[in-house]
Amino acid sequence: MMFELNFENSLDKFKDLKQGEHQKIIRFVEDKKKIFANFTSDINCIGKLYTLYLEEHSSNLNPLQLKASISAGYFLMLLQK
Repeated sequence: MMFELNFENSLDKFKDLKQGEHQKIIRFVEDKKKIFANFTSDINCIGKLYTLYLEEHSSNLNPLQLKASISAGYFLMLLQK
């Protein structure tokens, strides 16, 4: 339930340019779109994005919020194809 709420909130926050953390996440996911083709499972791809994000960036979000935000960014990128 909390994941869904964080997912929906992330979709809104991606639109708000003042949400620096979410802008950083959406840019990261967009920059990593090339790796999407390496996965046959959305869950595995999102897991890899999450791991890469933690390796490359720090975050003020808790793990659940960050996973939901990365998931939301991933699905937004899929919709843009």
